[in-house]
Amino acid sequence: MDVLQPTLANGRYRIEGRLGEGGMAAVFRAYDTRLHVERAIKILSPDLSRHTQIRDRFETEASTMARLHHRNIVTVHDIGSDGPRVYMVMEMVRGGSLMDRIDDHGVLHPQVAVDAAIAMAEALGVAHKHKIVHRDVKPHNVLISRDGVAKMTDFGIARIEDGAASGKTKTGAVMGTMSYMAPEQRLSARRATAKSDLYAVAASFYVMLTK
Repeated sequence: MDVLQPTLANGRYRIEGRLGEGGMAAVFRAYDTRLHVERAIKILSPDLSRHTQIRDRFETEASTMARLHHRNIVTVHDIGSDGPRVYMVMEMVRGGSLMDRIDDHGVLHPQVAVDAAIAMAEALGVAHKHKIVHRDVKPHNVLISRDGVAKMTDFGIARIEDGAASGKTKTGAVMGTMSYMAPEQRLSARRATAKSDLYAVAASFYVMLTK
């Protein structure tokens, strides 16, 4: 996805480079010229931003993450639109993902893997208290700060058990990543619960130690 302009929000956020890209959005390194801090900005693909349901889900992800305050969850600071670009502004986490670390260095030391799994569980504990089921827990969605703190991110397909977002998943629809998905979630994303997220933590822990 190309950046149409080098800035967002009337020049407040200056885009400085690409950090990564998925099927629906790209993440960029940016600088907040008002607060003078680095940020990560996730921008929805302009083609997809025209689809109301996709745009709504993107905005739901931002509002979901903004409700969660914990050292093991990536903080969302802002959401907005600038022409065809819909974006969310997040804290910058510079250490890459847990999966990047596994790919680069192989299996993790057992204590490092245990620490990462505990951090994932603590992050999910906060989400579950807010009745939010992540539904896509995996090493790819855990970022590692430079000082080694694991931070859960990407609540793009999360289900809010008592909110309107839960009605956006069709019965029988499968959402998530098969390799980490609990059996009930493979039947239908609507069947995913907090226990399904914990199953995915265990699957992630297995990958940390064996990949």
